[in-house]
Amino acid sequence: MGSAFKNLGAALKGLEKAAARQEKEQQKADAAKTVARYNQLMIDLVSLHKEAPKPFDWKNIVNEPAPTEPVPQHRHEQKALHRERNYKPSALDKIFKLTAKRTARLAREVVEAKKRDSIEFEKLKREYDKKHASWQTLHTMASGVLQYEAVAYRDAIAHFSPFEGIKGLGTKIEFTFEEEEYVMADLQVSGKDIIPDKIYSLTSTGKLSTKKMPVSQFNELYQDFICSCALRVGREILAFLPLRKIVVNAVSDIVNPATGRREDHVILSVAISAEMIKEINFQAIDPSDCMENFVHNMRWSKTAGFSPVEKLSAM
Repeated sequence: MGSAFKNLGAALKGLEKAAARQEKEQQKADAAKTVARYNQLMIDLVSLHKEAPKPFDWKNIVNEPAPTEPVPQHRHEQKALHRERNYKPSALDKIFKLTAKRTARLAREVVEAKKRDSIEFEKLKREYDKKHASWQTLHTMASGVLQYEAVAYRDAIAHFSPFEGIKGLGTKIEFTFEEEEYVMADLQVSGKDIIPDKIYSLTSTGKLSTKKMPVSQFNELYQDFICSCALRVGREILAFLPLRKIVVNAVSDIVNPATGRREDHVILSVAISAEMIKEINFQAIDPSDCMENFVHNMRWSKTAGFSPVEKLSAM
């Protein structure tokens, strides 16, 4: 009996050790996942500008022919008429005096066939009306876009929502169309809410290490994020509309040194030209350094971060 208890005790200790090892391994795995997600977030925050939007072909929409209007078809009626006209009473029909009954039934089938043809045509007509309305809307919109009409620009952005991909970053974009081939975009960015203020890493033993991010590193990350957002908006709108340039005004809540309160201010105003966009390798740039390629207003320092600036005027 004593040896049996000893064996049970040894088995229990073995289970406890195995559970402890498993718990440590799980902690290491969880820590590795956390750090991997953190590292990916750090990359994503400053890589928004890298996604290359496809140019939108407005000329193709203008040249798209209108849908073909359906014409009434009499397919079912013709088949029913054919059966009615070619009906010949059989011997049994004559014996049992069924000719009149069968003739009447064939006549009713012709009437029902006409109704089926009418129902099918009405369905095709409704589908056509819907397709034609959509075609007319897009055709009018595309014609206006190619003629640099501000109303068409607004309608196109509302219809196609080209900025869906960055809504998850807490951004809101409002457009002002100043003149032909020129647009101004106010980009409301809630960036500091999604920028991490901690650094996550793994220790030599695989444990999770967390420490506060230095202010200078946070400000550098936030600057790259804001500039990446502005470049992304510029690339999207210049690929979507036939514009010469876009002025992007990044707006964020920062501390007003006069009041000590957080207020919305323009922290970056940059005029992004379609011509310069073509010359930049967006996969290799630093988004903040890239601002030097464009006329821009930005006041920033490692210690203080962004300061308010004026919006660029129409150029």
